[in-house]
Amino acid sequence: MRSFFASYPWGRVCFSPDDPKVVADSVADVLLQGIELFIPSSVVPIGGKSQPWFGRSCKIASCYKQECYQAWADASASRDVNTSALKKKYNSASRSFKRVIAKAKSEHIGRIGEKLVRLPSGTRAFWSLAKAVQGNFCQPSLPSLHREDDSLAHTAKEKADLLGSFFASNSTLDDGGSTPPTIPRCECSMPEVHFTQRSVRKTLLSLDIHKSSGPDGITPIVLRTCAPELAPVLTRLFRYSYSLGVVPKSWKTAYVHPIPKNGDRSDPSNYRPIAITSLFSKTMESIVNCQFMRYLEDHELISDRQYGFCRGRSAGDLLVYLTHRWAEAVEFKGEALAVSLDIAKAFDRVWHKALLSKLPSYGLPEKLCDWITSFLADWSIKVVVDGASSDCKPINAGVLQGCVLSPTLFLLHINDMLHTRNIHCYADDSTGDALYTGRANISRENVSECRDKLVSEVESLLDSVSDWGRLNLVQFNPQKTQVCALTAKKNPFVVSPQFQGTPLVASASIGILGVDISSDVQFPGHLEGKAKLASKKLGVLSRTGQYFMPAHRLQLYKA
Repeated sequence: MRSFFASYPWGRVCFSPDDPKVVADSVADVLLQGIELFIPSSVVPIGGKSQPWFGRSCKIASCYKQECYQAWADASASRDVNTSALKKKYNSASRSFKRVIAKAKSEHIGRIGEKLVRLPSGTRAFWSLAKAVQGNFCQPSLPSLHREDDSLAHTAKEKADLLGSFFASNSTLDDGGSTPPTIPRCECSMPEVHFTQRSVRKTLLSLDIHKSSGPDGITPIVLRTCAPELAPVLTRLFRYSYSLGVVPKSWKTAYVHPIPKNGDRSDPSNYRPIAITSLFSKTMESIVNCQFMRYLEDHELISDRQYGFCRGRSAGDLLVYLTHRWAEAVEFKGEALAVSLDIAKAFDRVWHKALLSKLPSYGLPEKLCDWITSFLADWSIKVVVDGASSDCKPINAGVLQGCVLSPTLFLLHINDMLHTRNIHCYADDSTGDALYTGRANISRENVSECRDKLVSEVESLLDSVSDWGRLNLVQFNPQKTQVCALTAKKNPFVVSPQFQGTPLVASASIGILGVDISSDVQFPGHLEGKAKLASKKLGVLSRTGQYFMPAHRLQLYKA
């Protein structure tokens, strides 16, 4: 296959048209031709039962059991033969079949354990084992889903269509002719993005061969294995696409996989759409994003209060910083008032016009702005559930979760919101606060004044955030916005701020980035939840003890 690609007349066959869309499709067709010629394939039926433990011995035992049953049934129907001996023979065959099945399952799980020993505690393998033990091979990936009319979507096709319509509606925005906001221009300028054979080859060699292929059917193992032969071709294609500011249409169709969030799994709104896109697009996005992020970091254009998708920063850093601020205020006889904001469909409803209006203000070159404009336009999605796919749905808003460029574009979209004082973000998870430090024996009147000031500061912060959301067509959800008074004082903090006309009721704890923090800046609820989760996973170990050696169980325990 590598020789085929190395000797193929790419320039004459694929690069004669003047349209990057046609060129990209021609290159993809040649790759698919090579895959078909040189890679053996087989067709696996969709929707059949998956029983990897059902081997030859199981099949023989099943056939023998069926023969004994048929003989007994025929004898019972004729009424001329004594059927007791045939029934005993069938019962014996049935018991033998059950023993063979149990042994086959045990051996299969044992083989999984052998594989686990050679793995560095990978969670994928852990869940493979958990599914094997619980016998989940034949269960659908999603339960039946509720429609708006209270009917249920049962089949894979019905679920895919329901989720496809739901996700598409979330990513369809009518701006009503609104004018996008403007932000001050920075003093620096980004150089043009350069595509070299070396960078393209390096990106191809870094592809994870265990990831899915894109909608075009081109697999990562082919691009990685044939990187030396394909790098010159893709470099030429990427330069062509970038110079004309045109992203091929075939790159803008995404297969969407619904990933469950916390909550009722029969509710379509409790699923997150994760997009599978063309590997050609991902490769080009990676090269663009690498140079893009380097420029933003070198010139410190991303707010210092943004902790998501930034090199050298993590959710743990933000949690440590916020809890330190609040604990310090409580320790020095003061208090803090924290509010956790909820942005409705943050990634799915990014207003393209607002995002694109901000890009030149960060000093991006005109060609890159044109290319990103083409990249964001005319996307369509198909939801895939258990092998069935929905109809193609067009979308006109949002940055797809799964695209390489999406996190960087989202950071720029939300970056000017962080100019608001005392607000910190991990991507779209935004937390604002206000605090004061007091002194020993402070009077109740002074405490009341300080609390009123905290509420006023938080309301001012919320007003600023609300104004930003109105200008950028971003919707905040006051009903899901959390507020918590962090204090060690016995006098209860009962005053609550308002957000978009909705009074926020203070709770005894606040959830930030998956951690539940109590009003005294402790973590009892969070620790209890983790203990329960650990207990459930230990239950899996208890049920599989008979199949594994101690070393295997230790590996599972670490996973």
